Amino acid sequence: MYSESAPFPVYCSRCWWSDTWDAREFGIEYDNTKSFLEQFQELMHRVPHESLQAKHSINSDYANYTMNSKNVYLSYLIIEGEDISFSRFLLESKNCVDCSYSTKIENCINVSRTAFCSNCSNSMILDYCRDVHFTYDSTNCSDCFGCVNLHHKQYHIFNQPYSKEEYEKKILELQSLPLKTQQTRVNEFLKTQPQRGYIHYFSNNVSGEEVYYSENCRECYLANFVRDSAYVFNTSSLARSNALTHDIYDCALVADMALSYEMIGGSKSYQCRFGIINDNSFSLEYSFFCYGANDLFGCIGIRNKKRCILNKEYDEETFRRLREEIIKNMEHYGEFLSLNLSPFAYNETIAQEYFPLTKEAAIEKGYTWKDPKTKEYKITLPARDVPHAIEEVRDSVFEETIGCEHEGKCNEQCTTAFKIIPQELELYRKLKYPLPRMCPNCRYYQMLKAKNPLRLFDASCNCAGDASDNAIYKNKAVHFHGKDHCPKAFKTIFSPESGMIAYCIACYQIEVV
Repeated sequence: MYSESAPFPVYCSRCWWSDTWDAREFGIEYDNTKSFLEQFQELMHRVPHESLQAKHSINSDYANYTMNSKNVYLSYLIIEGEDISFSRFLLESKNCVDCSYSTKIENCINVSRTAFCSNCSNSMILDYCRDVHFTYDSTNCSDCFGCVNLHHKQYHIFNQPYSKEEYEKKILELQSLPLKTQQTRVNEFLKTQPQRGYIHYFSNNVSGEEVYYSENCRECYLANFVRDSAYVFNTSSLARSNALTHDIYDCALVADMALSYEMIGGSKSYQCRFGIINDNSFSLEYSFFCYGANDLFGCIGIRNKKRCILNKEYDEETFRRLREEIIKNMEHYGEFLSLNLSPFAYNETIAQEYFPLTKEAAIEKGYTWKDPKTKEYKITLPARDVPHAIEEVRDSVFEETIGCEHEGKCNEQCTTAFKIIPQELELYRKLKYPLPRMCPNCRYYQMLKAKNPLRLFDASCNCAGDASDNAIYKNKAVHFHGKDHCPKAFKTIFSPESGMIAYCIACYQIEVV
């Protein structure tokens, strides 16, 4: 994951996890005449970093943060997955392309925030669905296209029922249209249907979006089994049965973490602060990539050790005294380390995905920016010439270098060209899905654009009594407020400019459930 210009040595996973080296060998004696930040940066440049985070995975050399997985390609954070390509944040899933933030899905293309589904494409927020396409926020459905807010339905197109024969005929007509045309029609229909102002499942006293089985959480996003926490993103409890993640603040991508602050990555740890990917550890501060460790301050790569400062081990009394001295000398203890220490540019990180900036804006804010390498690929199949029908694609496509239709003219880490791999084509054929015309990076950013921002807006329920405020949607049932406007207000991820019809949960459930 590091560029060749990284200022530190990089080891493959096997060497990094071997017993042939010890991170304490690179330890630094604290010098009170120098800033802690300066000394920590020196340590960063000394200690070997793991090239990719990979544990117990097979044939997954081009994937990062994989665990117990097989045949994973150009994907990130895949746990117990198999035959996964161009995806991220998948758990116990199989045979997926361009998928994200999903659990136990199989044979899916471009789905997000989905669970227990199979043979689905271009859909979001699904549970227990199969053979569903271009569908949003639906449960236990099958054979549906372009639907919203459906439950326990089959053979529906744009929320209208069809017979099996009519459905199959209509689907062939829709699939003959270009993918962009299909998506445009679905987007237009989506704005005619009420949406939940927020998604909170079995949760109490929470704010944010997609909060499940949680309580007492403020501005949490994609949070599962979390309690007494605030400002967290993509956080969960691995047991998925009780809130082992609790009392955390400003954390992302953590699981079973407690009493921790400003952490990125890591699991089964507590009392950790200002760190990155620390597992099975206790009482760590300003430490990166440490495992099974206790009482660390400013350490990198320490495993199964305790009472270390800048990777140098101390007895308990010296450790406590020196830690207090360092904190006293620090000007800004209590905040994450400086951005200057990041080995990545802003546009190489997940920040660019959710808070996109132009190169000029990023530099103005003090961030670094990395221009993509100029590569002179010999394009053998321009995007405009990619066949629309998958039936027209032959196995010879593996030899083609396909040009991305963005041609690098975007801020989406466009690779300008890409290849089709066998497991990918097999799934396209199975789902009768057309070949992509964009590189994997650009495809991922298109999916992100369909999501709502990680931001809350003050809103009032858009239910005006008999219909929505804009009169596009006509209510099907009598609501608790009768013909009067719904009095409820709430915080929502839908911005006023989104054009979405946002109903409070009470009005939404009357219409949908």
